[in-house]
Amino acid sequence: MRNIMVDLDKNEAVETRKACVLKALMVYLNEDPENRIREYMKLKMCLVCVLVESGC
Repeated sequence: MRNIMVDLDKNEAVETRKACVLKALMVYLNEDPENRIREYMKLKMCLVCVLVESGC
């Protein structure tokens, strides 16, 4: 987890800080960050498809 948090010191961008904190939380909760990110992206793509199909 320490190597994830090192990136916080290297970059002051809010998006990078959010990503580091979320990855550290996933590691702390013993989750696989890469798997969770893939699940999120898949869910996001499904939502986009639904919105496009509905005309929103």
